[in-house]
Amino acid sequence: EDIVKISRTLINTNIALRSDGTMIYGEITESNGSDRWIEGISEWNNIVDFELFYADGEAYGDGVGAVIGIKADGSLCVVSACYLYGEDGWPLSKFDTTNLYSVISKFSNIKTLSFSMTGTQNSNEVPFEIIALTKDGKIQSYKNGKFSESDATDICDVTAKFSLKTNGNIVDEDGKIIARDIVNIIAVSGGRSAVAITRTGTVYKCNWLWDEANTGFEASNIKANVYDEWTSRLD
Repeated sequence: EDIVKISRTLINTNIALRSDGTMIYGEITESNGSDRWIEGISEWNNIVDFELFYADGEAYGDGVGAVIGIKADGSLCVVSACYLYGEDGWPLSKFDTTNLYSVISKFSNIKTLSFSMTGTQNSNEVPFEIIALTKDGKIQSYKNGKFSESDATDICDVTAKFSLKTNGNIVDEDGKIIARDIVNIIAVSGGRSAVAITRTGTVYKCNWLWDEANTGFEASNIKANVYDEWTSRLD
């Protein structure tokens, strides 16, 4: 009850955000113990949103997964699973999350974010990239091991590769217009692709998951509801 957001299935369960700012998950047993890394979310409070990354359609399918929670004060919290693998494919050790928490603490006043993770062979590396939009119109990002902040007063939403501007245009990392008349953009496939929804509810799919040179959006035969909270962000 009182669920405001729910994730896709991980290995065997889901996570969800309740209206009181707490997070829950389904029963974890010996048969689905691979999901045990998410248990820390039960200690979170004052959560207003969360993002989940899971490799190749499954949380932790490649030993890589994370949940980032956004608190009401704009700070972030995180749980993660990232394992280092030997040549035989068996896990050697669990990723040291000390650096992960250090990066998360650099972000503040966050409104929304998108992130992706990759495997790592170096336990000192932080194997993810984050792009976030602040409540006062700035973009904060962590990429290639560096944190940065820039003004973005005309941006209302972000994904790892695209930004949605308040005039309804989607632009790429170089500022090139990719699509127009959009009211919402949603990261999919672990942040490696996206779908966009127009004012009339037409859903466009971006197909750069397997071809990073292809950043175009193609119309689908899917229609979506268009919500006032989306259109109210635009000029």
